[in-house]
Amino acid sequence: MTLNPFVLKRENILEKSAIKHDFDTDVFLEIDHVELLLNSYRDKIIDSLNKMLKNTNNPYLLNSIRYLRKNKYQRFVNSSDNIQAFIPITLNEEISRFIGLYRHYIQLSESAKLMYERNLTEVRQRFKDILKENLFISNGLHLINPQIYSKLTSYLNTPLEEHKSKHRKLEGTLYNFISRSALKTSPFSNITNVGRAELSNRNTLANEYQKSVSLNYTFVYKLTYYYLFNSNLFIEKTKYTIPPFSITLENGVHYIEFLSKKENSNRTKVFLSEERLGKLKIPQSLVALFNEKEMDNYISFAELHTAIGKEIQKEKILAIIRNYLKIGLLIPVIGFDETKYEVFFEDIKSKLIPLLEEGPYSELITYLNKIYELSKQVSFAEDINEKHYYYKKLNIILKEISEKTGIKFAPNQVFYEDGYYTEVEYIDSEIMNRFISPLKQIQTFSLIFDTSIRLRYEFAARLKSIRKQDFLEMDSDFFSILFDLSKDMTNYWENPAFIASDQFYSDELKELDNIKFSFIAELNSLCKNYSSDSIDITRLIDTYIQKIPKKIRKEKGISTGVFAQINQDKLIINSLYEGQERYLARFMNYFIEYLFDSEDYQVYTKDFYDDNNYYELSDTYGFNGNVKEHRLSRECYTVGVGNRRFSIKDNELLHKVEDFKVNVSDNLFRFIDRDGKEAKICFRGSLTPTYMPGYIAILLQMFTSGAMYYKLGEMIKEEIIPRISYGNIVLNRKRIRLTYIQEELTRKDEESDFEYYRRLNLVFSKLELDKEFFVVIDRSSQLNDEELFKFKPLYINIENPLSVKVFEKEVVDKFEKSIYDLFFMEEYLSNSGPNAKEFNFEIYQKGET
Repeated sequence: MTLNPFVLKRENILEKSAIKHDFDTDVFLEIDHVELLLNSYRDKIIDSLNKMLKNTNNPYLLNSIRYLRKNKYQRFVNSSDNIQAFIPITLNEEISRFIGLYRHYIQLSESAKLMYERNLTEVRQRFKDILKENLFISNGLHLINPQIYSKLTSYLNTPLEEHKSKHRKLEGTLYNFISRSALKTSPFSNITNVGRAELSNRNTLANEYQKSVSLNYTFVYKLTYYYLFNSNLFIEKTKYTIPPFSITLENGVHYIEFLSKKENSNRTKVFLSEERLGKLKIPQSLVALFNEKEMDNYISFAELHTAIGKEIQKEKILAIIRNYLKIGLLIPVIGFDETKYEVFFEDIKSKLIPLLEEGPYSELITYLNKIYELSKQVSFAEDINEKHYYYKKLNIILKEISEKTGIKFAPNQVFYEDGYYTEVEYIDSEIMNRFISPLKQIQTFSLIFDTSIRLRYEFAARLKSIRKQDFLEMDSDFFSILFDLSKDMTNYWENPAFIASDQFYSDELKELDNIKFSFIAELNSLCKNYSSDSIDITRLIDTYIQKIPKKIRKEKGISTGVFAQINQDKLIINSLYEGQERYLARFMNYFIEYLFDSEDYQVYTKDFYDDNNYYELSDTYGFNGNVKEHRLSRECYTVGVGNRRFSIKDNELLHKVEDFKVNVSDNLFRFIDRDGKEAKICFRGSLTPTYMPGYIAILLQMFTSGAMYYKLGEMIKEEIIPRISYGNIVLNRKRIRLTYIQEELTRKDEESDFEYYRRLNLVFSKLELDKEFFVVIDRSSQLNDEELFKFKPLYINIENPLSVKVFEKEVVDKFEKSIYDLFFMEEYLSNSGPNAKEFNFEIYQKGET
């Protein structure tokens, strides 16, 4: 196994301490103790008074007993003088002690309530201070939700003591965003910046950062193609190709069935994001033309005009072709250099000059220029007022475009911005080296749950069931089985504990399932009988690695994207995703000199990509997370999908995936290239295959072994799940299901905010639960409810009064108790240092020999 030398860090500007509040809630335990003593005294006094009541009908004694039984202590205290003359000295002394204890209880309670109000005010003031002292926070909030401008400025400009309910309503939003800005490490604006990290014999930090802005490629594509498809000049001058199709004859009429890409007007991040099967009646002459050209040869306007009918007027032909473009039967042969936005825009400008009339061309380029400049002004605005000013100007242009074209994008959807560090952060190599060997074991262990390797074995088994030969073509049977298999494999992607049913063919898949089933059972047994807060499963994992068939362990090209935080001698795993630089690629253009100049990186690309014969699919599909200059030595494309094939330069060569052969000789699906070598395809971009167009999404999922999409804790059925470690590597933070305290979470009748806060703190103290945690959801379950699906990790500190309000609103009141088993309280465990920092690095294996 080797470490990819291109390592990124993700670091927040706002310190973790911004959301931390040290509140002493021990007074609640003291109050609870005093309350228990009061109850004990009460019972004794009631017994004594009852004995006296047998000998007299004194109404004062009777009232005192009633007050005590109903816990009306103050009324008892106020009326205690009325019974002094009737009771013994010893009982008077007991009552005096009770009264003294009660007054102490009142003093403690009043002090605690004042503390609560003071702490709540402190938190609210801290939020105002954070927003005023860190302008990037309010700017980031505006970027996400521009409509918040007037509410936020009112909140900031109104003194805290004058805040009304309309200001209070904003507090939940502010709490969520500020806690996100301090604790979450997902890159966003310059709140969470990315930077390059390098292993060295020294340890130095990097603090200087800057911003990058680019327009949303999907928006640019939608607008550009709107003008192109409405241009007669373009329709006449461009060449065309056709998607995968078949011709049928029904009652003497020819029909073409074709697989086309359709634009979803609601999708703002992926262009031509939907696939559909179209069917259309066409003339015999067009059938002949399509069969002659197939999908590899381009068609001209003149050829289409001739095939459809030379006698038909050109205006009618233009309308027919425009309709074919709209439904996806014809694909215009035009592509643009997508390697970075400036190059992309310049390529659009130069290529469209001969293809668009002067007026539409000028209008399109002017729109794109204005929007780009305004987007930069919005992004680089120093405060929320300046940002909102440019935002409104940008919105005016986008509304104009929407009215003219029907293309709807909000100002905060039309561009992307990233913050990145310009300097390298050096990490002491000894820190990372100690984790390399155990990470290798964890990566190999992940094969037990790996869906990609199962997909390859099952695909091979199904192909062999209908074809007896080992070498196959990518024909109609291939695609039919592929699409059926993709549906059957859905359960594996959605449920880590899924076990194959009867419709699966592969013995290797079933063997892996048996190993997985056995491991999950043993893990549950271990956790059920374990009383500690943490458990080390090194021995269990090592045992199960040996159960993985050797031919699976030695499979080449396993790559894992590790997202982790370093806390002293511990590596805390946040996620284990597929490797192949999928989550590094989005930021490659910020570190392009390193990628082209670094000898270590060149060695890595040869060792992993070249030696494993990887072919890169380099289309962006309009998604900015796929934009990068650096590409592998081998590139590929698929028929009918993507525009990269239309923008090949003289020194470039693209390979068509459909030209690959298929080898299933050892029960494992493999691609064979034209040189007779085993080939793999990869996609170095952060677009999830699920959202990718066409069957390429399924093929790519076959070559992403190394990921563990679900956490081990999600496979354990207990209410209390210990921290799970492999030596010094934390695989799963400690988790407790909400069901463990669900009866305590609902506010009681007439319970005030303070009383609810006090009671929750007592519950957590008595049960010795961590008061600082994240509420997370079980992603291994079917989350059909939209609110559940959208739920994001929520930071909670039970000692923070405002945090308790958010907890009650966002979790307790929003969701039914019947689904509390889907929610966990996950321990707060972060990296060392003042700022939240996560490293994204990749490990890969070349396979056992």
